[in-house]
Amino acid sequence: MKKRISFFMAAILLCSSAVLTGCKQESSGNDSNQQSSKVILQSDESSGLSSEETSQENSNGSEPKNEMEQIIEDYGFEGMAYAVKNGEVVLSFGEGTLEHDEPITVDMPMPIASVSKQFCAAAILKLRDEGKLSLDDTLDKYYPEYEAGSKIPLKLMLEMRSGIPNYENELETDYVSPDKTAEENEALTLKWIFSKPLDFDPDTGCIYSNSNYFLLGCIVEKVSGQKYEDYIRENIFKPLGMKNTGFISELDAKPDWGKGLTYNIKVSKTGIAKGAGDIVSNGPDMALWMKGLSNGSIISEESFKEMCTDYSSQNGYHYGYALFVDYYGGVSHSGHHSEGYIAYDYINKDKDVQIFLATNTVGLAETERLMLKLSEELSK
Repeated sequence: MKKRISFFMAAILLCSSAVLTGCKQESSGNDSNQQSSKVILQSDESSGLSSEETSQENSNGSEPKNEMEQIIEDYGFEGMAYAVKNGEVVLSFGEGTLEHDEPITVDMPMPIASVSKQFCAAAILKLRDEGKLSLDDTLDKYYPEYEAGSKIPLKLMLEMRSGIPNYENELETDYVSPDKTAEENEALTLKWIFSKPLDFDPDTGCIYSNSNYFLLGCIVEKVSGQKYEDYIRENIFKPLGMKNTGFISELDAKPDWGKGLTYNIKVSKTGIAKGAGDIVSNGPDMALWMKGLSNGSIISEESFKEMCTDYSSQNGYHYGYALFVDYYGGVSHSGHHSEGYIAYDYINKDKDVQIFLATNTVGLAETERLMLKLSEELSK
């Protein structure tokens, strides 16, 4: 457990403000006196509580707190928390405001940062299951100009064991620009990655690098013949009924969908977030995603087991494909966006538990501690 936390914190330190897994956490611009909204534990049958329990009031006239609600309060969490167990919503919480004073609810789309990598990994596995690519394909098959690519199979990229360096401060300050098109920035990102030596020989170490998933996103386009966003929408969002999920690149075109979010979240990231941290979603949609990913709706259950396999235990990192193998028999991933957004998801297939947290005011370590407690309680 301690090794898993230390690895992810090390990964955060490697990143720069250009990378959606995060790095420095900036002020969200929130005022503690601003009005907040709270939605806690629905009183219908899907909440898992009886009508008698939900209608009962305590001695001071307020609704009695459910155990999950009490945990949220004890941890002082502000943001969005949503959890489902055995198909029933057991936690539905939203409190606080976003940058434009929009109250946070479970339905509010927020950046999920590096949790987005799960969608990219699933897309690669889906194409593999359809016979359109192999995880043994080496990167030079898709980018013959990349000399080191002949030593790097796609599988090692999924595992963060490729040695490909992470694009960070140098990329943002010297290459990409919000004044350039997404296509121009993508080309510059590829040029940067291909010009750098590997950090280590493939399959000899494990270092968190967003470059792996950026390249995998590009390969999804090459193999499918579709834009990455279109492929993910048609093959994941639509089949699962994720109606409030999209991409950072779409915020300008859908102002009502992204209301309340700072538009700085996409500045200088146009064209470089693909596959690595480009998705915006909400609590109910993320519950649909976690359930669909783990029950065979999007990829086979065998492929999901591959995602949940620990490929780096010898390095103490416990990483699968876009999932850390941890917490009470479950898997999870967190993301830290440079504008202060934190996201965290947790899946326990055996216990049929899905948990999603998102915040713009609480730090990564504090959010992880809350996730640890919620996953402990719900995985009993």
